[in-house]
Amino acid sequence: MSRVINMVSGGLAGLACFAGMVWFMIRRLKKSDNPGGLVSKWIISGIVLLFLVFRILPWAAGGGYDSAFAVPFAAACGILLGLIWAPNIAAMVSKPLASLYDGGDAEVEARPCLSLAEARRKKGLYEEAIEEIQKELAKFPENFAGNIMLASVYAEDMKDLDAALAILEQVLNQPGRSPDQVAYSLNRIADWQLKFRQDTVAARAALARIVELYPGSEQAQVAHQKLAHMRPPEPINPTQTRAPIALPHGEENIGLRDDFAGLMPPQEDPEAATAILIRHLEEFPQDWEARENLALLYAEHYQRVDLAVDQLEQLIAQPGQPAKKVVHWLNMEADLRIKYGGQVEAARAALERIRNGYPNSAMAETARNRLARLVFEIKAKDASATVKMGSYENNLGLKAGGPPRRPA
Repeated sequence: MSRVINMVSGGLAGLACFAGMVWFMIRRLKKSDNPGGLVSKWIISGIVLLFLVFRILPWAAGGGYDSAFAVPFAAACGILLGLIWAPNIAAMVSKPLASLYDGGDAEVEARPCLSLAEARRKKGLYEEAIEEIQKELAKFPENFAGNIMLASVYAEDMKDLDAALAILEQVLNQPGRSPDQVAYSLNRIADWQLKFRQDTVAARAALARIVELYPGSEQAQVAHQKLAHMRPPEPINPTQTRAPIALPHGEENIGLRDDFAGLMPPQEDPEAATAILIRHLEEFPQDWEARENLALLYAEHYQRVDLAVDQLEQLIAQPGQPAKKVVHWLNMEADLRIKYGGQVEAARAALERIRNGYPNSAMAETARNRLARLVFEIKAKDASATVKMGSYENNLGLKAGGPPRRPA
């Protein structure tokens, strides 16, 4: 029974070795630049090995007169195998180093060559550039970069916005487009509608499509920012002429004045600015800039760090916020807590949130470094708050005689 088991296990092991060898040979054939030459080397090597096993080894084992021929024949077989496989062994050894320069066996993704079209475009040969792009798109019809370049040439160089918009709509209808590609295309549509047609309605509609397609995403947050700062167009009356803008006469000899009263720009009323920002945020609650400015007003003018921090926390809590912006707001929260509230532990907690939220990142390392310097920031704040300026004599530089001389 044990003999049968040994035979079966031996057969299975041999079969596994044979299957592994076949798999290795097929793999090498697929990667080889000369499959026929590789097969020839295997055949010759097999014949040499069979000669070694079934002819030279029996000579060496039998002793006598034939054993004298075993060593030179074995050496000759080794030299022959070395000559056959030396190029392959050298390539195997040098391949890791060569791969650093030529990429090795990594397959290169096929993509259109748009450099010639770009060169034509830079020379002002726009029609020829379009022809070159269309040649490449015939081979790669869904290539994103090629379609965007074609639309850009039509919109920005040929001044044919309808053709450019048609190309971008075709890109948007292609399946498999990533959110970044869709958002980029819709942003280009919005930008061109504003630039070439001053059509705010169409531009807002393009941005609204991003918000509708990817709600709560980073792409939607960026679209919200553009929507919040896109002002509606002013109605144009062709019969009405614009009144000339009167420029005030500038102050002459400003450097000779004793004081600058009346020359400083009027200071904005903080309470009025706060009311404007609140009304704006009621309509555009995702506006980053407006909420940051409101937080600064709460902290600087009203001395309400709690309200300022609440504005920043509302920004952080919105879904889809970019990591860099969240880190910026947490750092801003730490600044306000230290500068206007003296809340050291709360500032430290804000910086710890960066470390915990984005571990093993450059942002976490920056937060760690700032945590180590936090005590110095607090000391610098306290020192700047207690410094008193001394009283100095006016017009010291205009006094005759200069500084007193030291005794000789």
